[in-house]
Amino acid sequence: MIILWWVTFIFLLIRFLVTALNYWFPQLLEQDATPVTELVSILIPARNEEHTISLLLQSVHEQNFKNYEVLVLDDFSDDNTAAIVKEFRKTDSRVKLLQGKELPEKMLGKSWACHQLAMAAKGKYLLFLDADVVIKDDFIANAINKLKNDNLALLSVFPDQKMESREEILVVPLMNYLLLSLLPLFLIRKSQLSAFSAAVGQCMLYNAAVYKKHSVHLAVGSNITEDIASMKLLKNLGYHCHSVLGNGFIECRMYRNYTEGIEGFSKNILTAFGSNFIALPVYLFLTLGTYLVFLWFIPKTNLWLAFILIGYMRFMVSKISRQNIFDNIIYHPWQMLTLIHISLLAIQKKITKTNQWKGRATDL
Repeated sequence: MIILWWVTFIFLLIRFLVTALNYWFPQLLEQDATPVTELVSILIPARNEEHTISLLLQSVHEQNFKNYEVLVLDDFSDDNTAAIVKEFRKTDSRVKLLQGKELPEKMLGKSWACHQLAMAAKGKYLLFLDADVVIKDDFIANAINKLKNDNLALLSVFPDQKMESREEILVVPLMNYLLLSLLPLFLIRKSQLSAFSAAVGQCMLYNAAVYKKHSVHLAVGSNITEDIASMKLLKNLGYHCHSVLGNGFIECRMYRNYTEGIEGFSKNILTAFGSNFIALPVYLFLTLGTYLVFLWFIPKTNLWLAFILIGYMRFMVSKISRQNIFDNIIYHPWQMLTLIHISLLAIQKKITKTNQWKGRATDL
């Protein structure tokens, strides 16, 4: 039992130190007033997005930066997505609607949609945005300047996650908690090792010349986590990439209830752990085993030490992620149960090959 205590405690301490590094050396999108003159292509894959697409288009329209084109690809939506985009075009002629082509074999829907958008784009920079994202003023210029100043082929920006219900609080904060306690973000930029890769498909900014030279989405088209796969591809080719937190310049409401949340996270959590049936359970054991070991076998002094470390981790992650600190600490036990639920669902889907998203299979 002493060995088990040391193993779980060391893993907790490592995660605490990683979180502290991300807190004290935050990787954030920052204000940069340097003028940007190049054309930017804003590319939006859209499949049944009638509830969100107009908010994104309006947020783009309200940007101070004006040298852009907006291409929206209607990926066989059966709702009013296309009609909403056509109507918005009356407000801004820079918005264009493309009709998606049939999905080829061995390609997943989002990657195929993004590839079609990129091939039609004219900009020097390609900014892929999910339809449920909203950007704030100066976002485009700040992101372009970050890409240029750091000599990046790819910049991924993690939006501030907007949550409006208790059900969302039980699920959505898990993404940044896992990310910021397992990977020091500065290593994404500092190291060329593809193992140090993290990205979010909600916001991906590419140098267009690099993207088109390597047909990035076509190259990673069978991978459900096309965002991370794209970064690994480019890093392996020798390019610099980075991921930063949105810092108030971009936000997203990912899911609107518990069911949407666990379905969304379960579709790709295994690939975040290398599609390894062992890695995810080991992580769960080391993480959740901490509570059991400290609770049942360790003196109260050490129990409080564990709670303090975990509580301060939640504080640091919430602070730099611009999330409600009190909610994430109070709901932490329920979020951990949600993590178990998501993991078991992901394993079950993988075994039965029933993983789907928006009506399409994700296991090719």
